[in-house]
Amino acid sequence: MSKIIQPVLAKKTINLIAYSDPYAKTVLMKELIGESNDKIIYLDFDLLFSGYIHSNIISKSENLSLFQVEKRTWENILQQTLLEISLNKCIVIIDSINIFYNIFTERGDVGRFINSSIMLLANSAKISNSIILISAFVPSREKINEEMPKYIIETKSLSKFFLGMKNPFLTISTYSKDLPEQTTKIEIHSELI
Repeated sequence: MSKIIQPVLAKKTINLIAYSDPYAKTVLMKELIGESNDKIIYLDFDLLFSGYIHSNIISKSENLSLFQVEKRTWENILQQTLLEISLNKCIVIIDSINIFYNIFTERGDVGRFINSSIMLLANSAKISNSIILISAFVPSREKINEEMPKYIIETKSLSKFFLGMKNPFLTISTYSKDLPEQTTKIEIHSELI
């Protein structure tokens, strides 16, 4: 399989991937894991991807380390992930930022806590040229800038994308207030569609 998805997402260290169709997100993650030779560390907060793996709808790849994150396990998983990405080139997937936020919502500093965790991961990722992918559910593409999580810090190392499905194509569109939109269409033949 030729690498199509990873080059689109690997231009910056942190990639925020907004989606309104959870199946499009799952298809993207399945295809990305299938085409990558790098180790994948999947931090599954919403458990959708884990469900596909455990039900054998998606086969577990040898390069995939899948963590089902809970409040009580976060600190240990974060430490393991930081160690791994400081030593090896990896793709770290945070799925999804919405649930990450909800898990720690009782904290008065939840936005700062999430940003600190992401920045810690990003700093370690720079050492090994790893990338961080953060998925974020947004109900509507039309109001994407209004609906994106406000607690994500805008930095030069952050790219933003919107994910969609137009069968048989998965579309990955860049979005920015300053740059014109660019869309990459990837033909997908998946049992998930």
